[in-house]
Amino acid sequence: MIIKVKKDGKVFVDSKEIKNEEINSDFLEKIINESLNNNVTYDLDEDKTIPMVKLFYDFEQLCEEGSDFRKSIEEIENDIKNAKENDFDEIVDNELNENSIENE
Repeated sequence: MIIKVKKDGKVFVDSKEIKNEEINSDFLEKIINESLNNNVTYDLDEDKTIPMVKLFYDFEQLCEEGSDFRKSIEEIENDIKNAKENDFDEIVDNELNENSIENE
């Protein structure tokens, strides 16, 4: 996915212009997720005083390898994964204990 923001503030995704009313929380969440998965290339005007350029520049910086934001997201994902594994292990242990009690 290529995000381009021109000097006039117009935003394009893969050469398709995105209207201002299309830039909503769902759209921005998708951009962040794709950026975190290294699926976005940013082509931004150099003038960061243009609001749309600044917005997408900030997204690019937030999601780059080694950023604090990216590290935080990775930590949260690892915590969730570990919690799911621990929950699964606990469920299996409980099932095994229940089955051994029933067989006694």
